[in-house]
Amino acid sequence: MNAREGVTRALVLGGGGVTGAAWELGVLVGLRDEGLDLRDANLVVGTSAGSVVGAQITTVADLDSLFSAQLIPAEQSSERSVDFDPAAMETKFRAVISAGSVNARAIRGGKLRGSGHLAACHHRGPSLYGWRHAFWNQR
Repeated sequence: MNAREGVTRALVLGGGGVTGAAWELGVLVGLRDEGLDLRDANLVVGTSAGSVVGAQITTVADLDSLFSAQLIPAEQSSERSVDFDPAAMETKFRAVISAGSVNARAIRGGKLRGSGHLAACHHRGPSLYGWRHAFWNQR
């Protein structure tokens, strides 16, 4: 049997963190309320937040409860809050950028973009970047 046989409707959900999950649940509720229930899809796939929403809507029958949970104010939610100090992050980020390493100069010059590369280069100092490349080269 071909893997695509029997698939007549697929639902593909994207990422977006907690905002993406809330948005996707809202869209699903709105479409359902207008007569198009996408939970009837016989193939559901998702990336990141979309995979969470996909798992929820295929295992939890009550879409309204899933959506309502998104409307609870953060201070009343049972979800774990994260302590985040933007000033401390800025201080650390500026220290990395001003470190004077080749990688910091490339970042300042716009040649390297994205937090992933910054984390790879400077997670615990510039030496981690070299360690990771040495590790990858051994594989």
